[in-house]
Amino acid sequence: ICNLEYSFLELPSLFSIITAVCPLLLHPTLSIRKNTVNLIVAITNNSNISDGDIWSFIIPKLNPYLKETIVDFNEEILFDTLHSPIPNSMYLNVIKYCRSLVTFADLRASQKDQLKRQEDVKILIHEFIKTKSNDLSDEDKYHLLLIAPFVTGSISLFPIDIRP
Repeated sequence: ICNLEYSFLELPSLFSIITAVCPLLLHPTLSIRKNTVNLIVAITNNSNISDGDIWSFIIPKLNPYLKETIVDFNEEILFDTLHSPIPNSMYLNVIKYCRSLVTFADLRASQKDQLKRQEDVKILIHEFIKTKSNDLSDEDKYHLLLIAPFVTGSISLFPIDIRP
């Protein structure tokens, strides 16, 4: 991860990064969660970020992903305070479900088409939760909603599985 402690990014950009990466705190892949934690801690150590910024913006963004509010930022504390990740099987099932039901007229879609896909996927995630309601715990449902921004972005950019 690049050195963000002395970066010249402005606060809105740093806060946008926090907002964008928070859903990855519940990702099933350990390395993704750890790198996300490292990035968040690097941002909180940025010389442009004040304690007020941490308490008024960063902690409220992190709280849904944490078992309890934290008062100190380091990788170990943040990682240990995270909710359990979404099980890989559930994550893959929601991706597969959404990809099977979203239509893709052109894989080189315009930004407008990608935004439409994102809206479609948001609806499909809610439908997935309703469909699987008996099989999902309340915590699983909550976690799926928290990781939904990442899932919607992934599917709008990669509508088909590109792995070999």
